[in-house]
Amino acid sequence: MKRHLPILGAVLLALALVVSFGIDFSQTLRSGAVDFRNRITGARLLEHGIDPYHYIWHPGDPAEFCDTRNNPRMTVSKTTVSPAMLVLYAPLAALPYRAAQFAWLFLQWLLLLGTVWLWLRAGMARFSFWLALFFVVAFTFTPGWRNEAERGQCYTLLVFLLAYVLTFRSECGQGNEFLAGAVAGVLVTLRAPYIVLLPFLALHRPRQLPGALVGLLAGVIVPTLLLPHVWLDYASAMQTNSDYYRHASLPARPAQAFPDVIEGTPMATMASVPYFPYVDLTVYAVARRLGFGGVPDLPCILIFGGLFLAWLLCTRGRLMRLLLPGMAAWLFLSDFVLPTSRWGYYDVMILNVVLAEIAVGKRIPCAAWPGLLAMPVMWTFSLFEKVPFALVYVPQILFLVSAVLALFAPDECAPCEKNAAA
Repeated sequence: MKRHLPILGAVLLALALVVSFGIDFSQTLRSGAVDFRNRITGARLLEHGIDPYHYIWHPGDPAEFCDTRNNPRMTVSKTTVSPAMLVLYAPLAALPYRAAQFAWLFLQWLLLLGTVWLWLRAGMARFSFWLALFFVVAFTFTPGWRNEAERGQCYTLLVFLLAYVLTFRSECGQGNEFLAGAVAGVLVTLRAPYIVLLPFLALHRPRQLPGALVGLLAGVIVPTLLLPHVWLDYASAMQTNSDYYRHASLPARPAQAFPDVIEGTPMATMASVPYFPYVDLTVYAVARRLGFGGVPDLPCILIFGGLFLAWLLCTRGRLMRLLLPGMAAWLFLSDFVLPTSRWGYYDVMILNVVLAEIAVGKRIPCAAWPGLLAMPVMWTFSLFEKVPFALVYVPQILFLVSAVLALFAPDECAPCEKNAAA
């Protein structure tokens, strides 16, 4: 019977994943994936040489450019991803919208499973192996994942690419140094906080820096070929969005007229925004609750960067593999200093933190415990029509604690290093 337990466990986890995917598929049928929509319209506008960050659709414009979430009283659109990210969306933007929406849902799941595979191949003891699988399956039943999948967000892509960079180990014969560096460079162009990967590579993986430079240049140049001033447009729009957010000064939306059907999708479906419990805990949101509105963004970002560099220098000389949970944690924590609302889908970034801790540590490391304990708390959310506000804070605080603890991973040798030493 004992030898059949792994098979039984695998079957149960697989069935749970099928159920979770079914829930996501059902939600996608009923919604228009409002965040995915602005990526698709943004990619189309970029391909047509139109500034996607300041464009607001008006009646008479092509339906392919219509994003129902844009506010005509604002000077910026809802498109907030980088130009490099819009380029990656271009193949999907060429498809009919509903087809692209479901294609992205399948891709999100493939990227999630790919992230798990990358960490599992990094080397884990049997208990850690099953713990990692359980954690990921459990996470797909949380509001954070539901929010990611239903909105059509892109954090699974970022998590997967970061997992590839972090789990790369030339001494284990896993991957190419140049390619790993190139992925890191591209990540910087996809999302600004990933710039912290560059000093990490410079200190611990200098052979990957040439690839990182090529990836960085490619990510910058390709969108520029479509619209020469697109990065300036992006920087201007992000500063405007920062001002709106930090001062809580979003103008009220006026009544707008939209077609009854947009790209074959009923307007009611396209504009559907299901409720997901979340709490905004950025430094700016917390400051507003304490009566300090309009906190400047640049000092917060510089302080964060200084703390990261101090951590990087203090950990110099440690086994590089032991720094992986910390690197994942810094990128998770960076969300709290970005001048934008921290929605539930940001929680997806905790996957790399906990999986890295499980891969490095023995049994259940102290840093992984809070992240694991957040799972049953979030499962209880489904019991409420509207989750009590105080309860929503609990998983966010647990994730924060998990990320902070990950900065101080224990000095343990992972399986791969042990085998290499032997």
